[in-house]
Amino acid sequence: GTNQDMAAFAQCAKKLGLKLVLDVVTNHTGDVIQYKDREAFVPSDLVNSKNPAWLNDLSNYHNVGDMNSCWGEGSCMQLGDFYGLDDIATEKPVVYNGWADVYGKWIKDYGLSGFRVDTARHVDDNFFKNWSPQIDAAAKSVGINDFTIFGEVWDVNPINLMNYIRRNKIQTVLDFPFQRSAAEFASGYSDATTIENLFSYDDLYTTATTNASNMVTFLGNHDMGRAGKIIESKRINPANELLPRVLLGHSLMYLTRGIPSVYYGDEVGMTGSGNGGDQRARQDMFETKVSAWKSEARIGSEPIGDGNSFTTSASHPLAIYLGELAKLRATYPGLANGQMQIRSATGNTLVLSKYDPVEKIEYLVAFNNSKQPSKVTVSTSSTAKWKSLLGGSTFSNKGASVSLTVPAFDAVVLQSSAVM
Repeated sequence: GTNQDMAAFAQCAKKLGLKLVLDVVTNHTGDVIQYKDREAFVPSDLVNSKNPAWLNDLSNYHNVGDMNSCWGEGSCMQLGDFYGLDDIATEKPVVYNGWADVYGKWIKDYGLSGFRVDTARHVDDNFFKNWSPQIDAAAKSVGINDFTIFGEVWDVNPINLMNYIRRNKIQTVLDFPFQRSAAEFASGYSDATTIENLFSYDDLYTTATTNASNMVTFLGNHDMGRAGKIIESKRINPANELLPRVLLGHSLMYLTRGIPSVYYGDEVGMTGSGNGGDQRARQDMFETKVSAWKSEARIGSEPIGDGNSFTTSASHPLAIYLGELAKLRATYPGLANGQMQIRSATGNTLVLSKYDPVEKIEYLVAFNNSKQPSKVTVSTSSTAKWKSLLGGSTFSNKGASVSLTVPAFDAVVLQSSAVM
């Protein structure tokens, strides 16, 4: 598309009350540079193929081969070409200042609200310290005071992941540890202690300006595959359990800490053809001529055939449930951003509290990944009365103790009805 196309797109989004978060790449370009006996060169017909001009200067690249077998001095993960894509020397001022100019202009031209930074683990350790302040300044110059930058750091170990926030100063990151744990719990592969263990690392992300609540949580994406396919792959379950388990996975994402991110098409039960990974999970929502996508199994609905995925979105059980969860977060901000505390993690049942310090209201949120209802008694912060906001739970309280039944494959939310 053209700059004019993007401007029109941004204007349309603004009219609809939507904010734009753009996926940007700072680590690499397309594969133009080639090697002969470890000597980097650019084919004559591609010498000036990149824009801006500084991207055509070989000295602005590391030129040490693929990241899996590089010959550079240092980390091949940071110096090597990402699957053959030309690796830029992001430690150089001409590079990080150049990227600040490019992406800063896009913010000014299109009123963007945030960036998802691709392959953020592959840039040098100081890149975000050098680049992010310039991006923030560009946003503030046009009145965007809460610009968000989150990096794609593909690492499922919180001890590794937290370094990119605390040491490398990425504002926040995609929460790959959550993705793994949530998919395993939703599938029934693991029990509630898996989620409890995940959240026990949350303090590692805490600094004066960061915490785990600002991490971007997800269940599936364009690289890994779709939420339903991933949950299905974790454990063999009866086919009729897949929809409720996928609903459970999304409830875990919306009702714990973090900023939930849903991959388009998951709300209408797309699964991805074949093994469901990477490019097989990237079909669009319009009518298709690809036979595999016409017959692709859907969760909660029939294959799309000759139709399109927009017509079913209003009535699809996944879309309806996601709408309910989003409305809950909007209506009760404590559910989205409140202080979180694990109350119980036993067997198939996880119970946590969310506390709203402004309204002084506590919420109890419980999840059950079993095919049987579960009963649990937990301690709470007060002797308040409770009411149900989500799910079909029966409950009672005695003093500061609440006993509740959580239906199979369900999430329930209770709200304290008195100020504490």
